Amino acid sequence: MTVDVQGMDSERKPREGGHGSYGGYIGLGLALGLAIGAGTDNLGLWLPLGLLFGWMLGRRKKRKGTGDPDDSGTQGG
Repeated sequence: MTVDVQGMDSERKPREGGHGSYGGYIGLGLALGLAIGAGTDNLGLWLPLGLLFGWMLGRRKKRKGTGDPDDSGTQGG
């Protein structure tokens, strides 16, 4: 069942400029974590670290792009 809302598209539009999406950075971090983990024979440590580093890099780029130093994404409170 679909519901049509007046003035809204049913298709999802890609975000412009990549703001709000960390997918590319997380993928890069995971790839680096996999490479380092395979090289050091410690995947259990480096995969989560790669995920974290990728998320942090994407977060930093988003903050720099928006110019908002407190871009936490949460509502005030």
